[in-house]
Amino acid sequence: MKQALLNSILGHTALSARDRFDLLRALLSNPESVGTLINDQIAFSLITKLCQPRRIFVDVGAHIGSVISEVHRNDKRVDVIAIEAIPEKAGRLRRNFPFARIHECAIGESRDQVSFFVNTLRSGYSSLSRPSKGDDAIREIITSMDTLDNLISSTDVDVIKIDKGRVIRAAAFQPGPEDICRNEQGAQKKRSGPITCRTPESP
Repeated sequence: MKQALLNSILGHTALSARDRFDLLRALLSNPESVGTLINDQIAFSLITKLCQPRRIFVDVGAHIGSVISEVHRNDKRVDVIAIEAIPEKAGRLRRNFPFARIHECAIGESRDQVSFFVNTLRSGYSSLSRPSKGDDAIREIITSMDTLDNLISSTDVDVIKIDKGRVIRAAAFQPGPEDICRNEQGAQKKRSGPITCRTPESP
């Protein structure tokens, strides 16, 4: 349902209203979580506005396309590349976001065929990491794994959003010494959320 709303003005309005409702619900039921929720919403807004016109935004772990939809809505001149390991999701991304280049694979340190573990209840938490035994919500699939360097050879990449820990394995992408890599809160430290890397200007 959410994916169907992403490409419409009505959908963006509805999703914005949902975010406000989530904040209100958290405030009433779990006030300690409000700060994290606000940070996530601010990070989403900032990440989708970072990319410069006529340069490339890469979304590793595109899920249902929330990020690439917002990037395109903010600036249609941005070239969008989305990477998604779950075949059903990759197919829907191709149908719903024809402006984007979609790669159906996981990202890792080499090219290979690998096991990918789909969480059927919370698909956003699917991963290359083998889960604990006895979790009936996990479905194992075989998918291709590739490296970012192999998939994207262009020097015009400006922003890379990585859904860390879900479709990334090891050092799939090695940013240069001048790259600025920030997590959701803009801090240069490890955490479980998405990482955004802003690459240097091309000479």
